Amino acid sequence: MFKLFQLSLITFILSITSIIGYSQPKPLRIVSLSPSLTDLVIELDGANLLVGVLDFQQARPAVIANIPSVGQFGQFSLEKLISLKPDLILLWPTSIKSVEQQQLNHLGYKIIMISPHTLDELATQIAFVGKQIGREQQGQTLVIKMHKELAELREKFYRERPLSVFYQLWGNPIYTIGKGQIIGDALKICGARNVFDDLNSPAPIVNTERVLARNPDIIIASQQSLLDAWQNWPMLKAVAQHKLILFDNQNIARTDYAMLEATKQLCELLANY
Repeated sequence: MFKLFQLSLITFILSITSIIGYSQPKPLRIVSLSPSLTDLVIELDGANLLVGVLDFQQARPAVIANIPSVGQFGQFSLEKLISLKPDLILLWPTSIKSVEQQQLNHLGYKIIMISPHTLDELATQIAFVGKQIGREQQGQTLVIKMHKELAELREKFYRERPLSVFYQLWGNPIYTIGKGQIIGDALKICGARNVFDDLNSPAPIVNTERVLARNPDIIIASQQSLLDAWQNWPMLKAVAQHKLILFDNQNIARTDYAMLEATKQLCELLANY
C-alpha cells in the first residue's frame, strides 16, 4: 500500500513538473567597455556571457572574435548597446565619456566600474566581478594565486632604500603617474618609488625643471625617443649613470591578471640597477 502511495506521489510530481516546467535561469548578458575587463571575464571562464564589447586598437582574443561591437574607443554607440539588452555593463572610468556614463545610469543599467589603485585592490575587485557574473569560484582561485605571487614579489625585490623612479607616460607635454596610480603600486612591489607620488592626479603634467629637481635614480618610458630626449640633461642622476629603462609592456595598466605578469617583468628590469 505504501509503495503504491509512493508511486502515485512520484507520478503526481512528474505530472506537475511537465505542466509547470523547470525554467533554467537565463545566462547573464554582459557588455564590456574595456579590453582589460573583457579579458578578465574570459579569465573567469565567462566568455560565453559576453554579448558585446567596446573595441580598442588591440586585436580581440579568438574566443570572442564574433561578438558584436558597441563601437571603438571614443566612438561608443549607445544605440547598439541598448539593442544587445545587457543585464550588466563592465566599465573602466575613462572607457567612455562622462555624459555617456550618465546616460547609462539614467537608463537603469547595472554597472560595475573597476578602478583599483593597488594590485591588492585589483585582486579584491576581480573577486567581486567573479561573484557578480556567477564565477565566484574562478574569481577566488585567481585571487588566491595573485596574493601568493604578490607576496613573493614583495619579498624577492624588497629594498631597504627604494629606487626613486620617474615614470614617463608621454613627451609633449610630459605626463607621468601621480598619487594613487596603480603603476606606482607596481613600483613599490618592485622595491622602487614614484618620485611624483605626492601629486593628486593619476596622470599629472610636469615640466623638465620639476624632473631635474626630483633627480630620480631611474627614468622609465615606453618609447626610446622619450628616453633619448633626457640625454640633453646630463646632470640628471639617471642619465649620468645610464639608468634609462625602456619598458613597453602595455599590460602594466590593465585591470586583469595580465597586470601581475607585467609587474613581474618590471621588477626583473629594476633588479638590474
